[in-house]
Amino acid sequence: MDKYKIVYTDGESSDERDLLSLLDNWCCTDGLGGCKYFRNKEEITLKEFTEDFYKAIDKQAGKKKDDKIMASSGDYAKVASSGDSAQVASSGDSAQVASSGDSAKVASSGDSAQVASSGDYTKVASSGYYAQVASSGYYAKVASSGYYAKVASSGDYAKVASSGYYAKVASSGDYAKHDIKGKDSVCFDCGIGGVVKGVKGTFIALCEWYYENKKWQIRATVTAQIDGKKLKENTYYGLYDGKITEIDFSDDIKTAVIETKGKVKKVKFINKDTNTITNETSYIVSDGNGNFAHGKTIKDAKKSLLYKISNRDTSQYKDLTLDSKLTFSEAIKMYRVITGACESGTKFFIEQNKLKDRKYTVREMIELTKGQYGNETLQKFFDKGAIE
Repeated sequence: MDKYKIVYTDGESSDERDLLSLLDNWCCTDGLGGCKYFRNKEEITLKEFTEDFYKAIDKQAGKKKDDKIMASSGDYAKVASSGDSAQVASSGDSAQVASSGDSAKVASSGDSAQVASSGDYTKVASSGYYAQVASSGYYAKVASSGYYAKVASSGDYAKVASSGYYAKVASSGDYAKHDIKGKDSVCFDCGIGGVVKGVKGTFIALCEWYYENKKWQIRATVTAQIDGKKLKENTYYGLYDGKITEIDFSDDIKTAVIETKGKVKKVKFINKDTNTITNETSYIVSDGNGNFAHGKTIKDAKKSLLYKISNRDTSQYKDLTLDSKLTFSEAIKMYRVITGACESGTKFFIEQNKLKDRKYTVREMIELTKGQYGNETLQKFFDKGAIE
């Protein structure tokens, strides 16, 4: 069986595995056109990768009773799916593709395609020119690599990536993350807590919301252009206190960057309930190889970093099942040992989510940490995949 791998634009890469298994863990936070694709260790084009995708889902058609798998390669095709976990693909020009099921995977490579998805946890990809892509589901991952694309997302916690030139991206969902890699693109986020990063020349517009008197209110809107100096390339920015602010997501913890010196960042935590920068200062230390750790002091952060990158004995947890119960302290220790999560980040997660001091099953731990640092590592350790 052929093995595939994707290398993203930031240098990170997926595991090498069969195509459908790879797509089960597909991350499209990088635009499709900016990635490199490999089949059996040999680099292939996006077109070849897409064609293999169609062949794979055709081969799987009829083998899954609960999942709906649809493929279309004709021009002007109209494809619609309403089932959960559907896999929908279209390669024809001017195609119209729609999906309303949760956890659906929707792909289109034709020019002038119109792609719409309303399901939660949906993954949507489009590589055709002039494509119009819309997503309204929560936690959606949307990617577009075609030139002149128009991408819209209204779901909360969406991740939107665009690598095509002259793209227009808009989001009204809360806590969206935008990654713009195409030249001369425009990105507007008018939702609560949205952030944008882009290449030099990208125009960004941000809206700041704050919670007061039991309602959300707009404080300010600001537009700017990433110039590579005052606003750096490939760096997330949000709007706080009326100012465009650098945002860090190390360990999937959102913080506002106050100062950067070498491999050390001084940051302040952001309260997501009010979308405000707190007075709680922390430090993030990097080893330069993709590992990060938080700490109240630089010394504490360095200790956590050593803990994260050192060998950790996970054998003590190999006999646990999804229904195994652990005390509060045991659950915290298990999560840190298996995932390498830092102490400060773990504490912040517990406080933000108001977790109570009680017993938790492994299943609950996986559910509670969905979308957080280490969740996929925890799932893989117990070899249970997505928890139903």
